[in-house]
Amino acid sequence: IGPVVQGVEIRIVGDTDDIEGATLPPLDTGHVVAKGLTIGPGYTDDSLNKSLFSKDGWLITGDLGLMDAQGNLKLNGRAKDLIIRSGHNIDPAVIEEAALQHPAVEAAAAVAAPDAYAGELPVLFVQPKPGEKVIEAELLAILEPSLERPAMPKWVEIMDALPITAVGKIYKPGLVARAIERTITNLMEDKLDTDDFSITVVEKSGVSSIQFVASPDHHALIADLMAPYSIEYEIRS
Repeated sequence: IGPVVQGVEIRIVGDTDDIEGATLPPLDTGHVVAKGLTIGPGYTDDSLNKSLFSKDGWLITGDLGLMDAQGNLKLNGRAKDLIIRSGHNIDPAVIEEAALQHPAVEAAAAVAAPDAYAGELPVLFVQPKPGEKVIEAELLAILEPSLERPAMPKWVEIMDALPITAVGKIYKPGLVARAIERTITNLMEDKLDTDDFSITVVEKSGVSSIQFVASPDHHALIADLMAPYSIEYEIRS
């Protein structure tokens, strides 16, 4: 993105409830918060401002990013769950609530998978109830009447158990990493044999990056295939 403009202060913090005490060192990824002359006072409906501003008046942008030692800002992703498909804003909760109408679904989580054309596509991960089985086609049939077309998941993955945090919440960054792995693996398999490359998706502080291992002959092709995607990656031989 570049340096911060005059009259605006940008910080990268690990905790949006403690802006002053949670500022991160250079190159550490965290939440991007802003304060300054160009920051408006918020919505006229004050109830909407509670999650928009910190208690000491910093705008919580919803972006994840880092600052280098020279003060240049780099954006890495979004902290909020919103899925943006070709300009359509999709609330994952709407997809998840529809999926939970399936009698065999114990838990559901919708996240964004990368897409070269639409930017993001909704995908769905579900955990069946103990002893139950979820069939993808049957689940999609239940979802279709409840969802607008842009919100229909591109695919569904059935998992024995969804990843959770220490406090029992579904850990969506882990699912985003899995969505990236599945999407990019399929992309590569269209052009390369599975023996010609390997993919490892590394997730840190909510941001995923890809590590490829491939022969030098395939480096240029992988770089071309990755060009439309705003995902950090590294290719090793």
